[in-house]
Amino acid sequence: MVGSQNKTLICIVTVFFISTILTTNMIAQQVPTEKTGSKITNGYELIKAMKAKYEGKWFTAITIEKKTTYYAPDGKVSFSQTSNEVVQLPGKVRSTFGDPQNKNYEIYVKDTFYTYERGVLKQETRQIHNVLVLGFDVYVQNPEKTSAQLKEASFDLGILRETTWQGHSVYVVGAREGDNYTNQFWVDKEYLYCLRIIYNTQQKSIIHIEFNNYKSLGGGWIATQLIFKQNGLKKIQEDYIKYSIPDKIDPKLFEIKKQLRNVYLQKFVYGLV
Repeated sequence: MVGSQNKTLICIVTVFFISTILTTNMIAQQVPTEKTGSKITNGYELIKAMKAKYEGKWFTAITIEKKTTYYAPDGKVSFSQTSNEVVQLPGKVRSTFGDPQNKNYEIYVKDTFYTYERGVLKQETRQIHNVLVLGFDVYVQNPEKTSAQLKEASFDLGILRETTWQGHSVYVVGAREGDNYTNQFWVDKEYLYCLRIIYNTQQKSIIHIEFNNYKSLGGGWIATQLIFKQNGLKKIQEDYIKYSIPDKIDPKLFEIKKQLRNVYLQKFVYGLV
């Protein structure tokens, strides 16, 4: 038989034990662990999480040599070409097509594409560069800037759900389950990199972009293959042949009025200067 003093001691210990469990549970609920993080409930929170995960780690410049393959409606290869890109994050890309001496290139700055043929500006198009924003810029620029760009591109950041795709647990922003037409982007839950973008064009086409073959690079990641589908048909495949982080990039590469001499650009892209 237990004495009265022992009974009192048992009661005190039991109360303390229960109180400790309750307090611990309350703390666990109020302060998320670093491993799990706070629950993401909308696209804006996801954008902030993507930025925070790689804060100070993601590269801010890259040079890329890529092969672009174009496909005919019957699925056969139509033609392919090699191009070189110089990218300064956030928001700047210069692409040179074929021989630099031909002066065929495109500059993307201030959310606008400037297309040149033989050194002459042929087209100027304002358009949010979805691949650049979700594949690169989101990790180095203010989340408010990213959110504003995606809203301009008609992504509804208020809609978020979770699902799986090609073996990945993912967040889907912009569309509800079963909706494969509304503008949306899919982000890997573990690494927080973009796997898929679906959006509508002004010509009422559905563009589907897949980010494949991710490789680690300078504290971040890069998808070394991009597949573009239009209305379900594969149209373009980009394969990155070479890519590296340069020590510096000449800002004149992105000037619209004053164009850089192609001889210098060619040397820069191939690492000769």
